[in-house]
Amino acid sequence: MVVLVFEKNAVILGTIKDLKDDSVLVLKEVLKVSFFGNVPATTTVDKLFISICEITEFAPLTFIPRVRFQIT
Repeated sequence: MVVLVFEKNAVILGTIKDLKDDSVLVLKEVLKVSFFGNVPATTTVDKLFISICEITEFAPLTFIPRVRFQIT
């Protein structure tokens, strides 16, 4: 299942691989877009661990089979 995770200065798009101890979300095939002021920086990784402190909203992105971003 593909999900979007919103952090303070970043947006993360990835596929859920696991949830450990109800507190660590493990994503695979991850695209992270961080913002430094008005300058975006993208990072792609095979696996990302996110410590979860609070989930306020959840919706699976099952309608997007493959997403590609192009920042210009």
